[in-house]
Amino acid sequence: MNSFSRYFFLSKVELKAFISIFFITLVAMSSLLLANGLYSDDFTRVISGEPLWNANGRPLSTFISVALQFGKPLTNISPLPQLFAFTLYSLSAIYLGRLFKVNDLLLLTLSGVIFVINPLNLQNLVFIFDSFPMAVSVFTSTLAAYLISFFIGNNIKIKEKIFIFFSSFFSLICSLCLHQSSISIYLVIFTFYALVRLLDGQLARSFCIISASIIVLLFASIAYIPIKNFYIDGEYTLYHSKTIPLSDFPQKIFDNLLFFWENVKSLLGQNTLSYFIYSLSFLAIVAVIYNIFLSTGQKLEKLGGKGFDRS
Repeated sequence: MNSFSRYFFLSKVELKAFISIFFITLVAMSSLLLANGLYSDDFTRVISGEPLWNANGRPLSTFISVALQFGKPLTNISPLPQLFAFTLYSLSAIYLGRLFKVNDLLLLTLSGVIFVINPLNLQNLVFIFDSFPMAVSVFTSTLAAYLISFFIGNNIKIKEKIFIFFSSFFSLICSLCLHQSSISIYLVIFTFYALVRLLDGQLARSFCIISASIIVLLFASIAYIPIKNFYIDGEYTLYHSKTIPLSDFPQKIFDNLLFFWENVKSLLGQNTLSYFIYSLSFLAIVAVIYNIFLSTGQKLEKLGGKGFDRS
């Protein structure tokens, strides 16, 4: 295995976790696939046969969707786009697990399932035509954060650093050309990863991670500007880039959680089996959060032994 391929090939544990995550999420979302409901954007694409993503600044979404259907006009080929989406979400979860050194098969699988079946991805998956491009965008954004974490490694050669930088840069441009909002995943991942390194007492490493991540994002954003200006038609990005006022943030989180719960019930139902799945999902979330806090507490204890002031 050469020095570049080692970043991508999965170990036996990771391969088992990937297969487990894929099939668990596939079963959990089977009702969505069987419903095969068309949403407003889907109806427009079915009627016109056109991708209609270029005007939103997403030319790569157009390219991969047309390639998936071997040309235009586009037709409803569900559940194929969602199946490909599950595959990419599951693979993204594996790379996230590797980034945060989650080596236990059970924990990697549980955290992966939660990553795949989350409010953002649930919304993405209900759009038949958008589901695959959005999944590719999530994957490329995750891949960029995963790769950039190696950039400051002491045992990384110069040619590997160049490969890592441009791979992350290219991945972020792809993410922006697929679904711009997925870039937030990149921001969350590298911020949380830098925080973990900080808890390990690696202040310099944490600073370098944040700096490298921001530089790559800055270059990718600049490179995306001419692409955006060439394709975008109207005020689409301006309207869809609105932020929540800080004063409304707590209430908005609560409202979104309630809205998410109502959507889950409407999709999966309210029978005995559904509530059993809800209970298992809740326990899995609690288990993952508990492990995160347990791991963080242990790191703080180690730092405390080194004279870290926790007051």
